[in-house]
Amino acid sequence: MNDKNIFYAIGDLHGNAKFLLEALEKIANETKNTANLNVFIFFVGDFGFIFNGSEKEKNKKQVILNRYNFNYIVILGNHENYSLIYNLKVINRYNANVYLDNEVNNLIYVINGETLTIGDKNFWCYGGGVSVDQARREVHDMLYNEKTWWEEEIDEANFDKGINNFKNKKIDVILTHDVPLNIFNKLVYLYDCTLNKRSSLQGYFDYIYYDLNGKDSLWIAGHFHPTKILKFDNLYILPIGKVFKLFND
Repeated sequence: MNDKNIFYAIGDLHGNAKFLLEALEKIANETKNTANLNVFIFFVGDFGFIFNGSEKEKNKKQVILNRYNFNYIVILGNHENYSLIYNLKVINRYNANVYLDNEVNNLIYVINGETLTIGDKNFWCYGGGVSVDQARREVHDMLYNEKTWWEEEIDEANFDKGINNFKNKKIDVILTHDVPLNIFNKLVYLYDCTLNKRSSLQGYFDYIYYDLNGKDSLWIAGHFHPTKILKFDNLYILPIGKVFKLFND
C-alpha cells in the first residue's frame, strides 16, 4: 500500500514548550487512525528551539519532537540564532538544500529561496522579517556581551535564487515568515498593526505575489501574532502556536 502525506503549518512558537506540545498533540490526535501516513509540519518562523544553544534547550527540543514520528520543517524567522543555524550541516532533502538539526534528525531548517518537493507538491520557502525590538536587543547585546539580534534576518543574498526556483516549478504552497508589502499595508490599515517597519523583503514578496502570480498559490505566514487566523485571498497569517492543515497529498 502506498504511503500518504499530510501537511500542517504551525505559527510562531518562540521556544514555548507548552504551545509546541499542544500543537503536536492536536496533530497526533487528528492523524492517529490513518495507516501509512507521513506527517509533515512546517513552522513558519520564530521556531525558537535553537536560540541560546544551551543543553537545556537542546534536551527540551529532543524530548518534545521525538515524541512523534513527524517530519519537521522550519522556515526561518527574525527571532533566530543565525550563528547556530548557519553552522549546521547542509544536506539535500526533498530536492532542496537545507540545514540539518544536530539533535533531531527529522528536523530541518530551509535555506531561503529553496523549493521542497514532497510527493507531487512543491513548497517554496523564504524566511526572515524585520525585528521591531532590534534596538532593545542590540543594547542588550552590548551590555551583556552576547548576541540576540542578527542582521541576517533580512536575507537579500538569495533573492535571485528564490525567483529562479519559483519559476522552475509550479508552486503549490508558499511558506514565509513575513508577508508581501501589499498585505502588510492592509494589516496596518485594518488592524492598526504596530509592526510598522517596511522592508526590502516585503517588496520582494510583492514581486512574487504580483509578477510571478504568487497570489494564486496557498500562502502561509506568521510574524504578526494575530489573535485569530487572518485571511487575504489565498494568504493566511497564523497566530502563535496555531495549527493549520494545508491539505492531504
